[in-house]
Amino acid sequence: AWTNRNFVMKSYHIVKNKTLEIGGNVSNIKLASPTPVSTADWQTFSNVAYRYSVKYPKNWVYFQWRATAVDSTNDAYRETVGFDQGPKGNARIGGDIKISTYTQSFEATVADIKSQTSITNGPNKLEEEININLSGINYRKLTYTRFIPEPENYRPDDHQIYYIANNGNFSYVISMHPYRKYQAIDEEILESFQFK
Repeated sequence: AWTNRNFVMKSYHIVKNKTLEIGGNVSNIKLASPTPVSTADWQTFSNVAYRYSVKYPKNWVYFQWRATAVDSTNDAYRETVGFDQGPKGNARIGGDIKISTYTQSFEATVADIKSQTSITNGPNKLEEEININLSGINYRKLTYTRFIPEPENYRPDDHQIYYIANNGNFSYVISMHPYRKYQAIDEEILESFQFK
């Protein structure tokens, strides 16, 4: 059963992600959302201090905070903004998709995320690491399985995903769980992220 499950998982990811090669490169991609989403009436969140903007649904809310559960001691960490369907004050911490800003190099940020999300700090295992270009921005994409060992209701797409980018003095970590219900919206938010 374990061997068959690994074969199914490998086949699934080769078809879905086109590559499992650590450090592979995929350029100018468009995310394949399960259903199309209209973004015509979306709001724009502009972060002047950390020089980026991102769009989000008009009925969603955002939260800004200075501390994170996984990394409150990193001197380079500045803030996180989480987007959620609300209502404000009731949404779970972090929302469906989060953008964290650091004042450190790209490679240092990648290393921090890897150490925070390693199997020694929680039930996560790095499954894929690739370089991609999305909407004109170069990212390092890290995909972690979320449960080790896997529970009975484990889904092959149950992951924690990080997109890491750099612009000048700032590095950005956009993180999400690809919940099927909001996957298309989360991916549109990610694709709308731009440097200012």
